[in-house]
Amino acid sequence: MTNKNRGGINLAHFRINNSLYYLPLEQLLINLDFYDRKDDIDIDILLNQFTQKKEINIIRNYYKLDEILPSNIGLLLTNRCQMNCSYCYNESGSGDNTTLNREQIEVIIQYLIRNAKMKSMALKKPVTAMLRLAGGGEPTSDYNIFKYCVDTFKNLCKKYNIKGKIQLITNGLFNEKILNYIIKNIDSIIISFDVLPHIQNKQRPLSSGKGTYEIINNTIKYLDSCKYPNYGIR
Repeated sequence: MTNKNRGGINLAHFRINNSLYYLPLEQLLINLDFYDRKDDIDIDILLNQFTQKKEINIIRNYYKLDEILPSNIGLLLTNRCQMNCSYCYNESGSGDNTTLNREQIEVIIQYLIRNAKMKSMALKKPVTAMLRLAGGGEPTSDYNIFKYCVDTFKNLCKKYNIKGKIQLITNGLFNEKILNYIIKNIDSIIISFDVLPHIQNKQRPLSSGKGTYEIINNTIKYLDSCKYPNYGIR
């Protein structure tokens, strides 16, 4: 990304797939409350919040809303994991417990919701904010951070009238408290599970070395008993 000055306004410009994009540098942080009061906002009003009117046509020619305002984000909450899978690319479970803090999580989620809000008003159609929680480590291994992330996302979606969805990619190693919270608050789940007991226990043991087949299999049975509609196994 490089900077360019047009008419006294600093614009960042960069290329994606041979397309040129301009973004003003002055007001990249958008006040969500302003947009919440402007439900009938159109693209001219939106762009005018970034820069002066004489620059609107310049930006309009290059402003690819769907590409530069992502509303689908994958978030790696932590490197911490209760398991020690033999083929883990991140070597999670080996002692690196680096985890995002609440401030970092809130900034990322505000960015995601802001993008979805701006796109929905500029395009004059609903835009879904999609949050995918993956590893890294196991997203639920620090339950307080996991719950804070999910609650923050859902609360901001409600506040700004944005449809939000959460997908959880997980090892399925939950206690009943966490599992009930997930069933209530997560839209879809993908469980990493090797299905065959001897393979699961060998390839995906706990950090202590104990097998995990029975625990994960019980998680899947519980989801079925609750008629949870949107889960898959990989």
